[in-house]
Amino acid sequence: MKLEARIDRLVNQENTHIKAIASVTLGGAFAVHGIRVMDSEKGLFVQMPQRSFKRGEDSAPEYTDVFHPVSAMARVAINESVMAAYKAKVKEQSAEKDYAAPAAPAHKAPKQTQTR
Repeated sequence: MKLEARIDRLVNQENTHIKAIASVTLGGAFAVHGIRVMDSEKGLFVQMPQRSFKRGEDSAPEYTDVFHPVSAMARVAINESVMAAYKAKVKEQSAEKDYAAPAAPAHKAPKQTQTR
């Protein structure tokens, strides 16, 4: 099955482990949104979309995947596709910043005043 991943948004905030939000199209027939590229002490990883719920008013939130691959091969394919899209997007954004950087101002000769 053909996978197409795209990065919907890069997250450039210091107070979060989320680095990007991605979407994956599966075989041109299904789309999965809300996939996250996360950063941890062990490095970057892909997290499937989740929803949170509480079993009672005072209980801590629990999370369950909305979508997940059922085979190791499918998980690897999704992870590789999303990470490749993430690296390409970061590289593209870096190149855009380099391109858009203002040029250093040209040195101007001091203005000469005429004396009479």
